[in-house]
Amino acid sequence: MKRAINFSLLFYVALVVAIFFVGRNIIADANAFIDEPMMFFIISIALGFVFNVVLFELGHMLGAKLGGYKTYSVSFLGVTIYKVKGKWQIGYDGTYDGFTGETKIVPHKEKTNPSLYFWMGSLLLVIEMVVTICLPSLITLSPQLKYGAYIFAVIAGIILIYNIVPFRLDSTNDATLMKYVTKDKVDVFNKVCSIRYDLYLGNQIQDVKVVEDVDYVSARINYYAYLEAIYKKDYEKAEAIIDSLIEQSEKLSEDIFLELLPAKMYILTMTKTKEEVEKYFASLPANDRKLLNSCISIEGCRSYFAFVALIIEDYDDAKNIYRKYVSKKDKLKEVGRLFDEESLISELMAKIKELHPEWDFTKTDI
Repeated sequence: MKRAINFSLLFYVALVVAIFFVGRNIIADANAFIDEPMMFFIISIALGFVFNVVLFELGHMLGAKLGGYKTYSVSFLGVTIYKVKGKWQIGYDGTYDGFTGETKIVPHKEKTNPSLYFWMGSLLLVIEMVVTICLPSLITLSPQLKYGAYIFAVIAGIILIYNIVPFRLDSTNDATLMKYVTKDKVDVFNKVCSIRYDLYLGNQIQDVKVVEDVDYVSARINYYAYLEAIYKKDYEKAEAIIDSLIEQSEKLSEDIFLELLPAKMYILTMTKTKEEVEKYFASLPANDRKLLNSCISIEGCRSYFAFVALIIEDYDDAKNIYRKYVSKKDKLKEVGRLFDEESLISELMAKIKELHPEWDFTKTDI
C-alpha cells in the first residue's frame, strides 16, 4: 500500500518556530507588568485553548444549520455531546477526526450548502482574533486582560492555520474537504453523512453503491460498502472492495488507509487456511505489516483480534486486543456507530473456541 505524503511534521515544525518568536515577545513584555507570569501564562493558554476549541466547533454547528444540515454529535477534544432519541447526552469519543474535535452532521433539507459548515468555524476564529488583537488598543485593559487577549488570539491563529492549509495533515481539516466537496460532488458528501448517521443510529445500511474512481471523500462510501458486505458474509465482494481501495490507497484519508490491511487480513482469516494467510502476511513489506495492529476503529480491533487469535495463536496478545475491542465497543454504545458487531464477534469467538477451547475471554479475564 502507498501512503499519501503527510505534511504534518513540516507544519508542526513551522508552527513551533512561529509560536517561539511570537510567544517570546509577549512573555518578555508581560514579565514587567504581571506578578507570577508563569502561572498566568499556563492558565491563559489552558483557558484560551478550551475557549477556541469550543468556539470553532460551535461555528461548525452554526454553519451546518445555515447550510441545511442538522448536528447530531459534536466532540471537543474527545468530550462528546451527542443526540439520542431527541435528547442530548455527554460521553467520550476518542475517534474524532480533526485537530481539536469533530462536528458530525446529516442533511436536513433538500438543498444544502456544506461550504457554510466548513468555513463558519474559521470565520469565528478570524473575528475573535480581530477583536482580541484590537481590543487593547481601543480600551484600557488590565495587564492580565491585555496579554490574556493576545494569548487567545495566538491560539485562535494556530487552530485557524491548521484548518485552512491545503495540505494533507494527520487529521482531516476543512480546507482538504473543500478541495473535494465541489458543487458537483455535494451529493457524494451528503451520502457519506447520511450513511454515517444511519450507522450512528444502529440502522442497517442497504445497497451502498461502490465508487469506481475514489477520492478523499468518496472512498468512505466504498468502505461502508465493504462493511455492508462483511455483515452479509459476502466475503468475495468485501475482498474486491478492499483490494480496489488498496490499489488507490494514496488517495485516501489516514483513518481509511489504516483500515485497509486489517480488513484484508480479516477476510483472509475467515475464508482461507492458516498457511495461506501466513504466506500472504509474509509477502507484505515490513512497513505494511506494522499497520496491522493500528486498531483505530472497532472493526480494526476485531480484525486484528481474529488474526492474533486464529493465525498467530497468541493468547496473551489476543486477550489484550480483545480488551481494547470491548473498550471501543462500550464507547461506541454511547456515541453510536454499532452496526452488527454482535453476530460477527459471536462467529469469531466460536472459531476461536473450536481451535482453543481452553481460552477464556470472559469479563473477569479482561
